[in-house]
Parts: sequence; C-alpha cells; structure tokens
Amino acid sequence: MRKTRQAAPTFPELRALMAKYGKTQLDMGKVTGTTYITYGKKLNNEVDFSMSDMLKIRAFFVGLGENPEELTIERLFFAWKNHNSEEA
Repeated sequence: MRKTRQAAPTFPELRALMAKYGKTQLDMGKVTGTTYITYGKKLNNEVDFSMSDMLKIRAFFVGLGENPEELTIERLFFAWKNHNSEEA
C-alpha cells in the first residue's frame, strides 16, 4: 500500500490571521477587490497574489492591530514556500 503525503496548507500565516479575526474568503476578496472564488484560488496557490493584493492584505491586518514590524510580506506570502521546499 502506497502512503500519500498530505500537502501542507498554503499560506499558513495568512490563514491563521483570517481565523484569528474571523475573516472569510468573501471578506478577504472584498479587501483585495476580487470575488471570494478568485481569492480562494489565490489562497490555494492556484493563482498568484499580486503585489497590490499583498499590500492591501498586510495593511488590512495591521489596521486590525497586528504589529507592522512583525507582519512582513515575506512572512505572510513567502516564508511557508521556503519552509516547505526544505522538507522536500
């Protein structure tokens, strides 16, 4: 029997912030100016977040109280990719 490896969730920091503040894909689509479907595709790494999306999302969570020095674009959108590639 072949073992299948469960893929790690995409954008874990972003997902954690969404959960912390009770924000849905619909809410976040409004933040980025897209539909919840498009936002979902971005969150599942099927479509890339644009730099504009990244800046809007970061600003949104900073506005909710997140520390702007700790909440970097790197942390939100890229650190998980680097971590996952090291495991491969």
